[in-house]
Amino acid sequence: MRISLSLTCLPCLLAASLPVAAKAEPSLSGLINESRPGDATVSYSGGDTDRGVVIARLRQREFAEAVPLLLKLADAGESWAMRELGWLYAEGNGVPVDSARALGWFYEAAIIGDSRSMLLVGVAFSRGWGVDPDQGLAAFWLAKARDSGDRHVAGAAADELRRLAA
Repeated sequence: MRISLSLTCLPCLLAASLPVAAKAEPSLSGLINESRPGDATVSYSGGDTDRGVVIARLRQREFAEAVPLLLKLADAGESWAMRELGWLYAEGNGVPVDSARALGWFYEAAIIGDSRSMLLVGVAFSRGWGVDPDQGLAAFWLAKARDSGDRHVAGAAADELRRLAA
């Protein structure tokens, strides 16, 4: 019997394996202004029908309706959809608040090169959002975000690296 795992299951598996912080966790809201929910909608100019429908749902704040479509796109490897799912779980928009699942989605997007997700994962490990703080992992992800070439996150990543080093 062959068992296959969908990409939509990986964040759940990842979240279960991450060291969960025992203390009250700080909110991710307000930490990173460059990667807010719906940021994929800013530069969208049409084309992909699924993406267009999702973006319309997000713009109309119809988060619960966007979730199944985002899952389909995330399963197809769309990093922006993974990041959007992370934000929905982080803030409880259309789904229950679940910081471990949010971090799992951010991590999946970071692994495949999404610079904003690299920044979010770095901040999570730096500040202990959803996981025990880990300066080594924080520095790794923040450096990747800083060096990614995305000028929108490079400054925030450099600032967080300086804060981490202080």
